[in-house]
Amino acid sequence: MNPFGRLNAMECLCQVEEVYKPPTHGAAPGSHAARLDLGHARYASIVAAYHQRLASGEPLVVTWYRKALGARVTVAVSTSSAGQDYPAALVFPPGARGRPITSNAVRADLGAIAWWVPVAGVVDALVPGLHPDLAQGGAEPLAGLEQSLLAAWHGPFAWLLLADPVRPGDMSHEAAWLADQESTARDHASNPEDLITAERLARRYREVSAGHSTGLWRVRLLAGGVDEPSAAAVAGLLVAGQDFRGTPYALIPHKPVHGLANAADAMVEQDGVTQVPFLADPHLLTTLAQIPATEIPGIRLVERSTFDVTPEHTTDTEDVLLGQVLDHDGLPAGPLRVGFDTLNRHAFVCGATGSGKSQTVRAVLEQLARSPRPVPWLVIEPAKAEYAGMARRLHDISPPVLAIRPGDPSSIPGCLNPLEPEPGFPLQTHIDLVRALFLAAFDAYEPFPQVLSHALDRAYRDLGWDAALGKPRKPGVTPRYPTLGELRDIALDVVENIGYSREITDNVRGFIDVRLGSLTLGTPGRFFHGGHALDLAQLLNRNTVLELEDIGNDQDQAFLIGAVLIRINEHLRQRHQQRKHDRKDSSVWHGQGNNTEYLRHVTVIEEAHRLLKKVEPGSPAAHAVELFATLLAEVRAYGEGIIVAEQIPTKITPDVVKNSALKIVHRLPAADDRDLVGATMNLTDEQSRYVVALPPGRAAVFAGGMDHPLLAQVPLGHARESDHNVDRTPGILKPRSPACPATCSSRPCTREEIGQAEHLIDDTPRLILWIELTTIALLTGQPKPNPERQWLDQLTADNDQHTLDCAIAKLIHDAVDTRYPGLVSYFQPEDLAGHLRTLCRHLLANEPLSGDRPETHWQAGQYRWFDVVTALVEADDSPDPHPDTEHWQRRGLRLPDGSCRQQLEALSRLPELIQNSLATYRGRTTPTYYEKAAAKLDPDPEPVSCLTRAIDFLNLDWDFKELLYPDTASSDAP
Repeated sequence: MNPFGRLNAMECLCQVEEVYKPPTHGAAPGSHAARLDLGHARYASIVAAYHQRLASGEPLVVTWYRKALGARVTVAVSTSSAGQDYPAALVFPPGARGRPITSNAVRADLGAIAWWVPVAGVVDALVPGLHPDLAQGGAEPLAGLEQSLLAAWHGPFAWLLLADPVRPGDMSHEAAWLADQESTARDHASNPEDLITAERLARRYREVSAGHSTGLWRVRLLAGGVDEPSAAAVAGLLVAGQDFRGTPYALIPHKPVHGLANAADAMVEQDGVTQVPFLADPHLLTTLAQIPATEIPGIRLVERSTFDVTPEHTTDTEDVLLGQVLDHDGLPAGPLRVGFDTLNRHAFVCGATGSGKSQTVRAVLEQLARSPRPVPWLVIEPAKAEYAGMARRLHDISPPVLAIRPGDPSSIPGCLNPLEPEPGFPLQTHIDLVRALFLAAFDAYEPFPQVLSHALDRAYRDLGWDAALGKPRKPGVTPRYPTLGELRDIALDVVENIGYSREITDNVRGFIDVRLGSLTLGTPGRFFHGGHALDLAQLLNRNTVLELEDIGNDQDQAFLIGAVLIRINEHLRQRHQQRKHDRKDSSVWHGQGNNTEYLRHVTVIEEAHRLLKKVEPGSPAAHAVELFATLLAEVRAYGEGIIVAEQIPTKITPDVVKNSALKIVHRLPAADDRDLVGATMNLTDEQSRYVVALPPGRAAVFAGGMDHPLLAQVPLGHARESDHNVDRTPGILKPRSPACPATCSSRPCTREEIGQAEHLIDDTPRLILWIELTTIALLTGQPKPNPERQWLDQLTADNDQHTLDCAIAKLIHDAVDTRYPGLVSYFQPEDLAGHLRTLCRHLLANEPLSGDRPETHWQAGQYRWFDVVTALVEADDSPDPHPDTEHWQRRGLRLPDGSCRQQLEALSRLPELIQNSLATYRGRTTPTYYEKAAAKLDPDPEPVSCLTRAIDFLNLDWDFKELLYPDTASSDAP
């Protein structure tokens, strides 16, 4: 078959796309040392290729060509790739990477070159002896083809090398002919010319004989151009680009031939010796079969991996398969497993956008979920909302992946009050953590930390807590915890009264309004307040994703992340303490005297710099960030593993990187990022440069016990991801309000349903007035309002029952909350909310109310003993103690055994009857809820007149002005 025709039949052709930079230390690409290194490796591959192709019968093909001016150079070789992920390492030549290319495409491209020059190869075995300095490599080599040919020729060109392995029989025949010729020449040794001929033949004989072990090739070398002059010029540049100094070889271009097929068939003989094609040993073929040693258009110069290829042996009995270790050519070299114990000491995953770091994390999470002992996980995802796609990866695992998205109108709104500690956790410690969270999230400076400390202390104290002891001040009453809205209001009050200058006061007020205010509004506000309390224990027992994409502000995201981490830490600590106390299952512990638990849960923090950012040393924020970093480092003792995923490592506090036992580094272009992470994983300069260009899914991996990092390929699972099967119904610990109906426990309201209830409230001011005035009546011992029956019936008929129940629960919740500090000293305010709900339900249904608790139980403040005062005034003339004295004592009121007048005088001296407690009835909001509702019904700017007309439908039989506007009532008195 025509040599050119054989090219078309070849199956294994690859286009070179990358070549390795030289491994010689300090050798520049294309330098003498670099080319020597490449030459040694290529010589060995030529020897190996001979024996392989001798069996297959296929020629060795190397070609360079450029189809047009300005086009890239294509370098193709007859070889196969060693992998399936392209560009992959090529079997030949060494140091090259590429991908398959069809022989038809190569033949078509080469066939478009019209003129070709056959290049002959000649051998003179005496030449090396004439220049021993060159033979020993003492001279700097000539430039390669990328400099001699490409730098001088910018138009279309091609050169083609076709090398067929010479069979042993043919070699023996050639060697015998050479031996015979040498013998003949030596027979005429008296002739100096014959003596030189004999010497040349002897050296050539040894070269051919060596072919039995190292191989011998029959070579066709062709140079092509668009016309005859171009072909001749390319041939000359091709010859000039070969460095044969110190060797017995030389190349001689012949006349141009039209058409590649004709050129490939050309035969040239000189003095009985065939020059086209010519015989070449591995040394000559190594020189001819060039690939670029420097970067050229179309071929990249890349670093070769110098990473370790053998993982250290681990004793972990539980592990996850992270991926495949890659050898120096990027080929799989065995599995890479990471032990649970390593994950329990935390992981740091970093990489630029699109480098595959999130895929790496998801691969680990999938392995954890499918482990023989499944480990649940929580992902805190500030952006992109991709982790919900794990639902499809784990579609066969129950329960399904849970995704919580604050602000999602169609889902049940889970709520986590950042000011509420985990049950049993020390309150003062929680307050300290919350203070640190504010400073870390908002990067705050003095005097805000001082104001915050005062406001936090007062917020808990106002609601009935003794922060130092972590206990309620009133026995038998467990107060609720403050909300961020209450903390903001208290902080504003504190800054006004703390004594700062007007400028400082205004600046701090602005900071409080903006920063704390943003946490009470929008998506963050709905997560921190107004939703159903999340069941944290249930949340940590299943695979969960917390999606924060809808929170646009980085500082709000940071605060939410920190709040979740604080509660998780507190929950884990309490659970750990309980296990230590129980000691029922000895398998919980690693060993005698070691209180560190096995890995039980993993938390992933994506883009952790939002909270754990690198800040100015010595600042309040720096101390706070350090506290959080320490907090995360220490949760390993509770069986918690932390995986931090970060795009820009220099944005994060260095402690996070240093305290991670497992480090996974994907593509990192920035040198400062690589310096930071590399210093913690013994990354060499060569490896650091290699990391710059890692493809997606490939990473440098370093774990505890390793001396140097490995290179690994993590499987990409995009195709197996979808959020179609994700669960968006979180576990709820309790309804969002004690006033919620019983059905809310089994069927909590969605955010959309809560919104419908809020719309109903906005559209029905009378509903607000009814709840508010009923609350006031209970607190002051007055008869309850009696709304018009027609209005109640119309209210029920016009509204969905579930929406109406939700609206009433919201109004009761607000009515009790705004009066909470004034009530908590007397009774559990949540009980009042439940009682109000019962009252409203029975009144709407027109049913009689039954109960075992008298209405006097709800009286508070100055009206705490209103019924007692009324009874003593009515019995003023009695010389004996009032007959209900013993009953009052059981209620907690101790009066002297004197006359009713004496008892009344003693009662009037009680502090609670003397102190002004107007806020207990009116509430803390200004204007009050009932004033705002009345203003919607009546435009009168005077609140008393407005309210008088607005509440007419309630049929009150007591004077609200005397209770709520005592100053106005006094001025109206005659």
